[in-house]
Amino acid sequence: EYRVLEVDRVVFTAESLGIDGVTIPEGEMFNQEGNLLFQGFEPGMLIQILSVSGQILFAGNTDSQGALFIELSSFPQGVFLVCANGKNYKIAKK
Repeated sequence: EYRVLEVDRVVFTAESLGIDGVTIPEGEMFNQEGNLLFQGFEPGMLIQILSVSGQILFAGNTDSQGALFIELSSFPQGVFLVCANGKNYKIAKK
């Protein structure tokens, strides 16, 4: 679990290439003044934010540059799941 304002960057990586310790970066999630900025993903990739009960609070696709900005000001305080590139990360908005 990560508090949105305490983490500057999360790097999403692909599966191992079969060589120990080698991964390919597939995108990054940045904290931008309490909002989320995704960069470096495939264009059109689906990124979702879900409540811990599984309700989809946001669903959007990266743009032609593989980027997406999500403004969190309308989100209530709590814990959320960020789903991107087949991986899930917990974040908290306090």
